[in-house]
Amino acid sequence: MRRLGLACLVLLIAAVGCVSGRMVMGVPPRVERLERELQIGKSTADDVRRVLGEPDGRGESSLGIHDGHRTVWSYYYEFSDFSGSEVERWGRTFLWVYLDGQVYDGYLWFSSVTGSER
Repeated sequence: MRRLGLACLVLLIAAVGCVSGRMVMGVPPRVERLERELQIGKSTADDVRRVLGEPDGRGESSLGIHDGHRTVWSYYYEFSDFSGSEVERWGRTFLWVYLDGQVYDGYLWFSSVTGSER
């Protein structure tokens, strides 16, 4: 029985080493729509949801430029293209949207995803 289990484990490891594909987490946030469709101090949280969808995370932030804390919504996207055990291409995008109460207060983002990968 142990030999059968060991043989199955070896076959599984060999099979995983031959797999190619793509792993994707999240949806690429459309950062360009923020400046085109939202206005700081005027747009609402519902407007942000309409433009970007539901956030992946929610929390609070204190940047030191405002009194108190601001609500922050986070959006995350990541992909990896792999062949066997090697990652051939990958990219990540982080977007934080700030709200003052229920009013849009700006955003911060960075990304290693380029062009057609978005």
